[in-house]
Amino acid sequence: MSNYIIRRYQPGDEVGIAEAHRESIRRIVAKDYAPQQIDVWAGRIAPEKYVDSMQTKGETFWVLDDNGTIGGFAGWVPGCMYGFYMHPDYAGKGLARRLFEAAEKDMMEHTPSNTCDIDATITARPFYERMGFEVVEQAKHTFGNGTVIDIFKMRKTYQPEPEQTK
Repeated sequence: MSNYIIRRYQPGDEVGIAEAHRESIRRIVAKDYAPQQIDVWAGRIAPEKYVDSMQTKGETFWVLDDNGTIGGFAGWVPGCMYGFYMHPDYAGKGLARRLFEAAEKDMMEHTPSNTCDIDATITARPFYERMGFEVVEQAKHTFGNGTVIDIFKMRKTYQPEPEQTK
């Protein structure tokens, strides 16, 4: 029986995050990109990069924890959802929405602006549109070796909370 918990990163999660990230690229995102692009993209994933991102960029991670197995993750810095990937075994079950909403709520509580930006893959664009994001522009992302993929710069604007009357 699965016991899904959505929670903040804990030390050691980086291995599961890397696995979920890699498998998402290889088995979900691969339908929209060329094999060479997928190989470069998935090949650059390493657990220590998530720890480094937390230490150097202040990135915060949320995970979907299924009894110790990481089923997906969301990473954010203020005003930007930096990464969001689901392991294919956990996709299509409504869990992505729950994970995204938890990370998004946390991000907005720590963001001085009322917007959130995200670089979306071709694959993820429909999900983000369902989450209230709009395409700002089509763009390209270039990996360190010069490999280029098509992406969408997207943004969501949040309405300020109504002032409580006393």
